[in-house]
Amino acid sequence: MKKNIKFLTILCMVLGLSFYSCEDDSTVANEELLVTPTEISVNFVDANNNISVIEGEDVVLNVQLSSALSIATTLDVMVQSGGADASATEVTYTSSFEIAAGSTSQDITLSFLDDGDYLLSDIQTYTVSFNMGNMDPNLYLISTDASRIITVSEPLPPGTVVTTTTGNLSISVGFAAGGDIDVYGLEGMLIDGPAILAANLFDASAGYSNPEVINLASGSSDGDYTIFIRDYNGGYPTDVVVTLDFAGGEQEVFNLVVDDAMFAGLIDGDVKLFINKASSGAAVTYTITQN
Repeated sequence: MKKNIKFLTILCMVLGLSFYSCEDDSTVANEELLVTPTEISVNFVDANNNISVIEGEDVVLNVQLSSALSIATTLDVMVQSGGADASATEVTYTSSFEIAAGSTSQDITLSFLDDGDYLLSDIQTYTVSFNMGNMDPNLYLISTDASRIITVSEPLPPGTVVTTTTGNLSISVGFAAGGDIDVYGLEGMLIDGPAILAANLFDASAGYSNPEVINLASGSSDGDYTIFIRDYNGGYPTDVVVTLDFAGGEQEVFNLVVDDAMFAGLIDGDVKLFINKASSGAAVTYTITQN
């Protein structure tokens, strides 16, 4: 009886060791299969977000990885356009890049084409985003900055340059009999409604005279100015004749059409002229640009 008990005791010990050994091997095998993926961030790192450029200019964006990949992958670039004049034909770029193993950076160049128009109210907006492929199951890609917004404006048209002497610049706006035109002279180069509403006036003529006349004073600072014209009766489009008389006797005449479409729903009227003033001693150079 004692021998049987001793035999059973030894058998239990052996079986216990066997079970322990099998359990231990299984645990090791499962741990080898449970690999935690490595997190790698992929983001835009340039400072070109919410920037404004002019047609004909390029913008370079940069995408960076926090760590290099062990295998090659692809970076796809997407561009969405907004605005009346924005379209896929207005911007060129490479839509797909191969990111080589070991690389951590890729530049993306966008070229915004100049269509030859000079309508400054045509503002284009482009949203740039990317998508990076991941063929490595041991990696986890994450992005916290994966888009860029770029606003594109028309370039200024060629200007009329007049060099004259120091003195007032007279700006008169004539129109057809029976009309009622108002003229506002504003500080700065302004092309949108909110900026015009917030701008400082250097002069205004909103009475019943024909022509309406404002003056850019001799003592006004060098810089940019805007001439904003509206038809008080709302009879757009309105033909006007803008005459600039300079202190030295020079004169420039512009036959223009005022259209309120640019500021519909905010303020009616149209920006028709930009004036840049630059003094040098007794000489003053004005650059007048039509919109």
